[in-house]
Amino acid sequence: RLDGADLGGSELEDCSFEGASLEEASFEGASVVRGVFAKARAAACNFAEARLEGVGFADAVLDGAVFTEAEMSGASFARASLVEVRLYDADVTDGCFEQADLSAARADGVRLVRARCDEARADGAVMDDADLTDVCWRKASLRDMSLVRVRAARAQLLAVDLRGGQLAQGTFVDADLRGSNLMEANLTKSDLERADLRGCNLYGADLADASVDDAKLTEAILGNTIVDPS
Repeated sequence: RLDGADLGGSELEDCSFEGASLEEASFEGASVVRGVFAKARAAACNFAEARLEGVGFADAVLDGAVFTEAEMSGASFARASLVEVRLYDADVTDGCFEQADLSAARADGVRLVRARCDEARADGAVMDDADLTDVCWRKASLRDMSLVRVRAARAQLLAVDLRGGQLAQGTFVDADLRGSNLMEANLTKSDLERADLRGCNLYGADLADASVDDAKLTEAILGNTIVDPS
């Protein structure tokens, strides 16, 4: 057991914490090369400003963990529990969150470029100013999620539940949102140019001042949708 251990600033290589108990431990500013944290119990663990490129966190319990400004390109969080995790300004380019639980996460400014997030839950999460360019996030529950000013060009958001989502001023150019539920979502001033919204539920959504030039809206549900600020 390494609960509460202080490994801040350490340089670790080819290390394995698989299945370890690391609750409230600190890896702040550490460098972990080819590390494995699969199935670790690391609730409230501190990884702030750590270098964790390619590290494996599959099936780990990381509820309340802190990854603020961590460098995690290529890291895998598949099926991990990340409830209320802190990912402020973290870089998880090319990362994997498939089937992970990010409910109530705070991740303002997070970079998830080309990340794979299929079936990952993020209800109530906040990712304002995030970079989701080319992200693949399909068949997921993202209810009441905040994605204000998000950059999500070419994002694959097929069949996601974004009911009540805050998506104002977001960039969704060429994004694929087919079959998604955007009921009562706030999309004011968002750029949906050439976005594929076929079959989307936009009932009660607010599209005031949004750009929908060349967007595909075949079979979309548009009842009570706001399209004019007046």
